[in-house]
Amino acid sequence: MGSDSGSQGSGSGSGSGSAVPADKPVPHIVYGPNAEQLKKGKELKKQLEDEANERARKWKASYDAIPNAAKKAVIETQKHLDALDPSIGKQIESLAMSYWQGSQATRRSPWYEPGVNTCNILVFDVIFESGAPAPLVMHLYRTNPIKPLTEHWGNPNFKIDHWEVVTNPRPGDVASNGHHMAVVITGNETIWQSSTTHLIEKGDWGFNPINHPDQGTVVFRRYVP
Repeated sequence: MGSDSGSQGSGSGSGSGSAVPADKPVPHIVYGPNAEQLKKGKELKKQLEDEANERARKWKASYDAIPNAAKKAVIETQKHLDALDPSIGKQIESLAMSYWQGSQATRRSPWYEPGVNTCNILVFDVIFESGAPAPLVMHLYRTNPIKPLTEHWGNPNFKIDHWEVVTNPRPGDVASNGHHMAVVITGNETIWQSSTTHLIEKGDWGFNPINHPDQGTVVFRRYVP
């Protein structure tokens, strides 16, 4: 009996060594965001949606203030731009897609330079290789024309020969907010050289301010022969 009692005591002691004490509840492990994080996420999403709605409201207010004659001229210009032959745009889109696929496959990009933003160089090279004339502009501190900078593409009042501002973007157009730029492709997406991943990336930058809250106002341009 003593042997059995000792054996049970030893067994009990061994078992209690791995058990959680009765006065300490088993910890509840939570995977994913907690309630506070979910709340903050919803608040941030609402804030971004409100900002996007406010920008849309301001744009409508400014558009409503334009005289009817000017509105008609804008509409007619847009109709003309929409009627342009899309073949160059399709070639630009095709080249951008091929470079994106190559970059993702090799995990490299020939346009990446450490510490240098080269998104405008990728766009320039794709345009040039498509057969469209290479866009060049004059710079304040240069004597010879240069490749347009991102800030040039993103300024609707800055003239870039053969590249007109449009309000209804389509594949092959160029998108820029003055700090970053990309080539528009099918499905309201764009392709760009990333300074973060160092690769050529594809996504909804330029079309989705919720996913890209820093994109700001994006200007779209189209090649016009």
